[in-house]
Amino acid sequence: MREEGIKIIETYENGKMGLEKAASRLSAVTNKEVTPFQLDSYPSYQSTEDFIQILTLKPIKNWKKIDDARARDLIVEMYEKIESHVVQARNGEALEKRFENSIGFLSELIFTQEMDVEDILRELKKDTVIRL
Repeated sequence: MREEGIKIIETYENGKMGLEKAASRLSAVTNKEVTPFQLDSYPSYQSTEDFIQILTLKPIKNWKKIDDARARDLIVEMYEKIESHVVQARNGEALEKRFENSIGFLSELIFTQEMDVEDILRELKKDTVIRL
């Protein structure tokens, strides 16, 4: 899967495949949605290897069973490996699913709000559901 994904990206970047087709083929190979925008813009913020790793990474299993201690460990790992797009994606996905937050919520807390681990955990656990 990794090698096939890299081949698709290289074919697109060499001008031998259109953007829409490359994004569609990459989505099919990785079983994750890849938009044309993502494919076209990823080089501005990460390497091809990181992009492929994120698309092919195995998610954290049993994310529903993540307790506070495990959540803290995952957040700490995100800080310790702050430059790893792969760790950010894997841990962020699991924590956002576990605590029912939107995609990118955790990154916002870490990179924009610059919160510490306990404050982040508190924010993740807040009930933000609007009841009618």
